[in-house]
Amino acid sequence: MRRLVVMAAAMAVASSVGCSNARYVHKSGDEGIVAINDDTDGFPFYNRTKAKKLIEAHVGPDYEIIEEREFANGTIDTTHQDTNRQAAFNPNNPFLPAEQETTTTTTTTTPKTEYRIAYRRTARSGVAIGSGGSIPPPQGGSVLPASHTAPAALSGGIAPPDLSGLNN
Repeated sequence: MRRLVVMAAAMAVASSVGCSNARYVHKSGDEGIVAINDDTDGFPFYNRTKAKKLIEAHVGPDYEIIEEREFANGTIDTTHQDTNRQAAFNPNNPFLPAEQETTTTTTTTTPKTEYRIAYRRTARSGVAIGSGGSIPPPQGGSVLPASHTAPAALSGGIAPPDLSGLNN
């Protein structure tokens, strides 16, 4: 029982610590850019899921991803110091041991990157992008309730797309 409690506490710490920083880089009107550490969606970070939640909080569930790419935004410097000790001759007292110490320092610079997702709201549900109003009905047609799917002849000759197979 005690082991289970310790394991649960360790998992809670692991999921709360770390880099859960999905953040807005740019946000305006009906578009924006979200940044995450990398394009992964696994335990414990769920980066892509957190990015999608930010996007949906800004523009709602109807959006399209315009561009995704890794973006360099700085560098990371890593310094490694290695100390080597070896026996040496003691010139002051030849009968006592002496030691020679050599220290080597290596600094490595690597690019710091993040994954950025550019998105914008799509024009579904009868809302025109940028206008804040409704799309006018086709000439000579009538407006049908949102729950009704209009046949191609009534909707201006173009049948609506079948979105039933999409996974969100």
